[in-house]
Amino acid sequence: MENIVNRQDSFIKEIIEYSRNKLTSVNIEKISLKTLIKDAVEQNRYAPEAKNITIVQEIDVDNVYGDALRMKIILNNIISNAIRYSDEQKDNKHILIKAIKQDRHYMISVEDNGIGIDKKDHERIFDIFFGTNHNKKSTGLGLYITRETVYKLNGTIKVESEKNKGTKFIITLPLEI
Repeated sequence: MENIVNRQDSFIKEIIEYSRNKLTSVNIEKISLKTLIKDAVEQNRYAPEAKNITIVQEIDVDNVYGDALRMKIILNNIISNAIRYSDEQKDNKHILIKAIKQDRHYMISVEDNGIGIDKKDHERIFDIFFGTNHNKKSTGLGLYITRETVYKLNGTIKVESEKNKGTKFIITLPLEI
């Protein structure tokens, strides 16, 4: 019963995030990437799956122009997925979050050694309501919302993953929108 309530709660939150992204205009302001990433990590630190996961942050770019609300949506979804789909069989569970500047863009990557995503699903994971076969924790909205939010900020998102090895999401966004 608790699992069902948690899934419904996640579904409602994701619908709200989707609505915010679709209905609100982009609000560009100077934001601290370090603070947003730190806050997203802290927000997910107490998830049941987060225990025994080492989270390392290598943030080489801080102040950027972007939409703080949308960046929170992106970071929270990617980091919460890295935690949620950690591999319970592994002793050294870890997540590496990097942010670097590249020309007129900045790149954020979130890499884990979790359960990974089968190669055949890489193209479809961003589709609305898509969930992998082993995925009973998903509403099928999180990565769809993340992709749509990244696109709204004129960015790109891609996945590199291997089943049972881990996953890396790479988000590239313009320094100025």
